[in-house]
Amino acid sequence: MSPLTPTLQELEKLLIQSGDLPAGFTGGQVREQAPGMFSELPKPNFSIYQQLVLRGEQAGGVTLLVYPDSVKAREAFQGIVSGFAPTEDQSLYKQSIGTVDNIGESCTQCLGLAQSEELLGMPLKDMGDIVSIRKAIISHVRMTGTADPQDLQSYLRRLDRRIAQYIGVHEK
Repeated sequence: MSPLTPTLQELEKLLIQSGDLPAGFTGGQVREQAPGMFSELPKPNFSIYQQLVLRGEQAGGVTLLVYPDSVKAREAFQGIVSGFAPTEDQSLYKQSIGTVDNIGESCTQCLGLAQSEELLGMPLKDMGDIVSIRKAIISHVRMTGTADPQDLQSYLRRLDRRIAQYIGVHEK
């Protein structure tokens, strides 16, 4: 099987569609580069990132990382999941980490519940991360302002269906 060679326009169409996001969230700027939090992972062939916006402020984002093969993608997936490991000091956020069924080939989420309203005058907000893998594509979503697992899972499930359809059309 040859590696997927998506165009940025094809990837952008997959990111956010009507009805995907929880109430109040919208899509923001699209970038052709993954955020710095992914810099320690194997370098993907293609990446795309779209900011999420809540009440006029950046509130996370969605990132697609396309690898040349499923081996590199699995390595990246494991790297992201290992970053979910709870810290010893949970005084700022209480974390809950678990696997999620029926999204991609593997899926893990990490929910963080803010344990105080602010730190040094900056507001702390509940947040969640969820990551899945399908063939050679990693999907990662971070939402700040919600730690409701259904907010994360519902969106990623819809995105994953579009990715599965894309792969089915483009696999040779």
